[in-house]
Amino acid sequence: YSTALHTSGNWDRDGFATDFCAVLGVIVTAGKPLSDITLDHVLGLDGHRSSTFILSCLHCLIQWTQGQAAKPLHASFADYLTDVHRCGSQPWFIDVSVHHELLAFGCFQIMKAGLKFNICNLETSYVSNNNIHDLNGRIQNHIPDHLAYACHFWADHLQKTKFTPRVLSNIDDFLSRQLLFWLEVLSLVKEVHIASPALLSTADWAQNHNEEIMRTAMDANSFVTTFWYPITESVPHIYTSAVPFSPTESRISRQFRSHIYHCVSIAVGTVTEWPTILNVIEGHTSAVSSVAFSPDGQQIVSGSNDQTVRVWNAKTGEVAAGPFEGHTGPVRSVAFSPDGQKIVSGSYDQTVRVWDAKTGEVVAGPFEGHTGQVYSVAFSPDGQKIVSGSYDQTVRVWDAKTGEVAAGPFEGHTGEVWSVAFSPNGQKIVSGSYDQTVRVWDAKTGEVAAGLFEGHTSAVWSVAFSPDGQQIVSGSDDQTVRVWDAKTGEVAAGPFEGHTSPVMSVAFSPDGQQIVSGSDDQTV
Repeated sequence: YSTALHTSGNWDRDGFATDFCAVLGVIVTAGKPLSDITLDHVLGLDGHRSSTFILSCLHCLIQWTQGQAAKPLHASFADYLTDVHRCGSQPWFIDVSVHHELLAFGCFQIMKAGLKFNICNLETSYVSNNNIHDLNGRIQNHIPDHLAYACHFWADHLQKTKFTPRVLSNIDDFLSRQLLFWLEVLSLVKEVHIASPALLSTADWAQNHNEEIMRTAMDANSFVTTFWYPITESVPHIYTSAVPFSPTESRISRQFRSHIYHCVSIAVGTVTEWPTILNVIEGHTSAVSSVAFSPDGQQIVSGSNDQTVRVWNAKTGEVAAGPFEGHTGPVRSVAFSPDGQKIVSGSYDQTVRVWDAKTGEVVAGPFEGHTGQVYSVAFSPDGQKIVSGSYDQTVRVWDAKTGEVAAGPFEGHTGEVWSVAFSPNGQKIVSGSYDQTVRVWDAKTGEVAAGLFEGHTSAVWSVAFSPDGQQIVSGSDDQTVRVWDAKTGEVAAGPFEGHTSPVMSVAFSPDGQQIVSGSDDQTV
């Protein structure tokens, strides 16, 4: 590489090294391969300083023909250029952080120059994006590649850029002037899903540098997540629906509302602050029976009476995977594996299935053996086992990879088993039943390790271990919550009274100091 680069041009000529590093720096750090035309726009090059000249000197190292995307012939070339130990003293060394800043600045400049109100000259707000005549042609005519690149990747480059006043000034200008125009482009090119992650990463970047920018980015994210549907479906409704219905005290409303000609005035029902609900996720065609977060908090899995399992982006509400189809009855319970790679589901079809969380392929199952509906499923802490509780009054433990019965059936309950969970160390299993009792089992042998825990006067709908495994909480149809000693079965606290309907779900806080309960009385 050193020999090829030495002979590629006159490194002593004024500006050659600067232009060379600028062009190759973008090729190495860009979010996707860019054409020479787009490179020139991003870098502000033209005439005798165009990227075409640099690229023409590098045919032995760069795959490129005029007007097409340029990329290294081999990935090791980019590794060499960015390795300070191998070429840090050479004029062609690429400092990645410097070039991400250069790209971030270039993206902001492109958006400042190219974004504008009604960029594709749409004639009416009565037509959704999908029904706009010749939309692809309009996009091609009004959203050139360099502008599309800037709109998609500016936040990626910003996240890898060190804080400077110049970058901060560009973010401020973007959020206060170009934000809605940027959403126009994302709506038209069907990329609204990247808006929330971009704004959240911007808030994260600004958190330790400028609180005002951070709060503005978070407010913009609330705007996007609240009005995701109208923004996605119709560009004009960014202005005719989303902004007018934004909370009156939001930064979005204060910044943009006065600039919208003939903006709708909300006479009754205005709100001042964003709702605490972060998102409303729609897609299932019947009741949703079970939901769970992935371990990293980035995704949500849901199981429904429509017999499917779906995975959603927790920030945007978009479908990340699915629907996963295969069950022939309502899906009653779902959970992620500890590593987030698998999902387990239990169904009224009497089976348990394990799915690949990304592809939806069945990686294990169906696990067959229960003779009644499966109401509850959970992974063991090491992800190797799955426990299930069923209408058939039994608890079973399965090998998560093979679907073979690892232990059980655990028999003893005299009513349906509505809820099961592993202890934090994976050695015990707790179950709650319609027979009004809670039981603790040895996860390997199925022997009763503790219990009967008696005290509830109606069905036990939900059970959970405390984080240290020393206590168990239960919620019941008798409208109470109780806390038990996991070893002795004695009541450690409660009954907690206050709900006026059955308690359907309970859980400990991560520190074990608090308990949350949800009830049919519509309260938490």
